[in-house]
Amino acid sequence: MFHFAGALVGHGGDVRGVVGVGADCIATASRDGTGRLWRREQEGWVQQASFEGHTRYVNAIDFGAVSAEHPLGLVATGSLDTTVLLHSVALGGAAVLQLNGHEKNVCSVRFCSGDRLLTASWDKTARLWDIRTGNCLAVFQGHTESLTCAIPVGPSANLFLTASGDKTVKLWDAEGKCLHTYTAGSHAVRALAMISESMFVSGWNDGVVRVWSLDGALLNSFQAHDSFIYSLSVGGDTLVTCGEDSLGRVWDLQGQPLQAISLPCSSVWTTTHCPNGDIVFGGDDAVARVFTRDASRAVSGAAAADYEAGVQAFAAARQAQQLGDLDKSKLKGREALGTPGTRDGQTIMVNHQGKVEAYEWKDAKFQWEFTGEVTNAVEDKADFTFDVELDGRSLKLTHNRKDNPYTSAQRFIDNNDLSQTFLQEIVDFITKNSDTPVLETGSAPIVENPDPFTGSHARSTNSASASQTAYASVAPPAAASSSQLFPNAVQVLFEGGQAAPMVNKLKEFNAAVGASHQLDAAQLAEVEACLPALIAKTALTVARQEAVFAALTKALSWPPEQLFPVLDVARLFVINSGVTARAIDIARAAAPTAASANPQDKAQAICQRLALRVIANVIGSPAARDCRLALLDALESVDSAQLAAPSLLGVATSVLNCTAAYYKDTSDDSASEGELKCLQIIYRMLLHADPQTDAECLFRTLVSLGTLVAGSEVLTAAALSLEGLPSKLSDLQGHQDARIRQCAVQILAKF
Repeated sequence: MFHFAGALVGHGGDVRGVVGVGADCIATASRDGTGRLWRREQEGWVQQASFEGHTRYVNAIDFGAVSAEHPLGLVATGSLDTTVLLHSVALGGAAVLQLNGHEKNVCSVRFCSGDRLLTASWDKTARLWDIRTGNCLAVFQGHTESLTCAIPVGPSANLFLTASGDKTVKLWDAEGKCLHTYTAGSHAVRALAMISESMFVSGWNDGVVRVWSLDGALLNSFQAHDSFIYSLSVGGDTLVTCGEDSLGRVWDLQGQPLQAISLPCSSVWTTTHCPNGDIVFGGDDAVARVFTRDASRAVSGAAAADYEAGVQAFAAARQAQQLGDLDKSKLKGREALGTPGTRDGQTIMVNHQGKVEAYEWKDAKFQWEFTGEVTNAVEDKADFTFDVELDGRSLKLTHNRKDNPYTSAQRFIDNNDLSQTFLQEIVDFITKNSDTPVLETGSAPIVENPDPFTGSHARSTNSASASQTAYASVAPPAAASSSQLFPNAVQVLFEGGQAAPMVNKLKEFNAAVGASHQLDAAQLAEVEACLPALIAKTALTVARQEAVFAALTKALSWPPEQLFPVLDVARLFVINSGVTARAIDIARAAAPTAASANPQDKAQAICQRLALRVIANVIGSPAARDCRLALLDALESVDSAQLAAPSLLGVATSVLNCTAAYYKDTSDDSASEGELKCLQIIYRMLLHADPQTDAECLFRTLVSLGTLVAGSEVLTAAALSLEGLPSKLSDLQGHQDARIRQCAVQILAKF
């Protein structure tokens, strides 16, 4: 049995590749754009080096090529940026060679004998390289869809295998001649591994493992997972597989199940055997986890308990997400636990005294094991779910009628690492096959990530949910009671994001600005080191706050075309450890961008949106008391009639937080002037917000108005005097959003 032996924590995105590097070292590849080297130490797994240089996701990694020139070997990484980098372990991970030639994502890299490297790409080809010169020795062409994997046949054979979305595996010689094609079923092939020099194993999208002889005989097949198999590995006497079901599975080489290992993530992307016999899994929660059969390497005590608790909590959350509108009365009771499971890792739900419980079958114990109670189940079904064959893969595209087709399309692209060139094609598909019109705000995004490059529609790493927007976690203001929505005293902040895309854009744009405005290497490194803490809202030391502040202050002088990642980091900085004087300075520096940007200029519009979020995160803080009027002046200068919905939401949230602050702080001498400024901004917002597409903006604006008039006859009279405001509120009493209807009714009652 394999037991938990520690976690490799530090990546900022999905772990897409893992490889053993010696007895106690592991290398990982991640969507955060880096590879990393980890070593087992007394205190656990510690990062030893970082493999950098790619500009997009790193999806593949391998170790090899130990030589006199490279005594500690090389690490190869393949990326969505279409390049392959070779890194020297002895030089601390520095890149020593770049291989160019692929036209799309490099999804597989494997060292071969004779100082060669085999790579596979979504461009439908594999390539064989000489790693001494960087020359391409052969191109393997013949697949009709994207490749998913390529491996050498044994350590000395001059033969190679490739797998593809065209539902085939092909055998090649070193000159690029196809010797044999293996076919079975109607699903894409994702993973390959050699069992011996004459036999290999393949993992398919139908969840089936198929074992072949090189001469083309199908020797064995068995159902390993319920759906996609993402990766498999052979080591010693075991085969390990992983997929989309939160499980790693261990088999003997005849296909008999030995163990199912539950992991606290949805997609288990990758697995490998280490030289010491341990196995590793990498998942969509940005963590790689190690398992061992050696009791001396297994963790115990609190670390083991924390892992088990995490698995149980994730399993319960996933069951809750899947439960949807299931009728509890139709679930069997605990008597169902008297029937043995059909396979290790099988899960079932039972109804016990009105509560839904989740259980997992354990072959080793021959019993069902309780994994948690399924609570807070909600229905989370899309209006449309399409099976799409795109870029060599079978993918799920979901869309809801209420959503902008561009939003659904961009989310689909980001979650599946697709080329941005597919955007319009996907939008056209959605509009053709659903009854959803393209909204007026649905013009194609300016940049690859609508919010932009730094967290919007990114894969979540801390829940069972598949995706989130940058402000999806921003809860609506809490109601004072079930029937009273204001006065509101709650601050709503723009939080969250992904570190790697922010850092990548900062580095890219830093190189593009003039030398006098550039951050030096130490400043960039400090921002990169602090970003995970900023995102997690972990307190920075004073020294680190000062270092980040200095870097942001300098970078806020960048032109609009390069400014937006700086503002995105700034919105996180200003809420770290509470808003400090430094954060106020940052907000003051961002205010002119919010006030004077031209919303018709695409770059300026993005910067304005993010500058408004900086203001929203600061303006309600007690520390902002002395600059609140100045920030309101900036908001008053914004032409709300010209703003798109995301920027309107920034204005609405700023006013919401400002009115909440005035409500709580009755000793603020400037409150009367500030509240009147808020009222003028609210008035313009209510006149210009689209009742159909800007519901959240309207709701926050109405809560702000309700907070103002709830305790002041003067402000009530001032609001009544604004032309058209009572009529607008009367119209909103018929709004489809119950929150907006309730706000309008309660405010009019005050009038």
